[in-house]
Amino acid sequence: PAIELRAQNAFTEAVKERRNVSALFIEVDGYRAFVKDNTQDKADVMLKTIAQRIQRALERNQFVGRIDGPDFLVVLPDVPEFQALKLGDTICKAIAREFPLPQGGTAQVTASIGVAAKFPSDTNNSQLLERAVKGKDQARYQGGNIVRKAGDDASGGMSVNRF
Repeated sequence: PAIELRAQNAFTEAVKERRNVSALFIEVDGYRAFVKDNTQDKADVMLKTIAQRIQRALERNQFVGRIDGPDFLVVLPDVPEFQALKLGDTICKAIAREFPLPQGGTAQVTASIGVAAKFPSDTNNSQLLERAVKGKDQARYQGGNIVRKAGDDASGGMSVNRF
């Protein structure tokens, strides 16, 4: 997808210019249950609403794209890890708000968000994205609706935020 190309380009530019780049990997919690309990039209509205909420939290040179099913990737050129964590918190809160459904009613979902920043030792974009996915997996393992960076543990890692 285009977002993967943007992630690769941002990483290459960050290495070349010795700048920061961070990524957020976002998974919608309970997506399969939502689809099972609702129509595909409602699931599509939910995903579009989430994408819009993510996009509204981003600045002009930052990008979001849907990877697969309930997964989104956010690419953050020139953003250090601490700012990416704050943005992840903002996005987590935005996703957790109720949204209207077609044919009436409302729904609410949450997200598990993994955060990663480029390390000086990274030789390719895959290393950055793998850490973001690991952070997302840790967030999901802890029950979702949380932002984590890979390597954080439940005993006091940074950004253990529930909304």
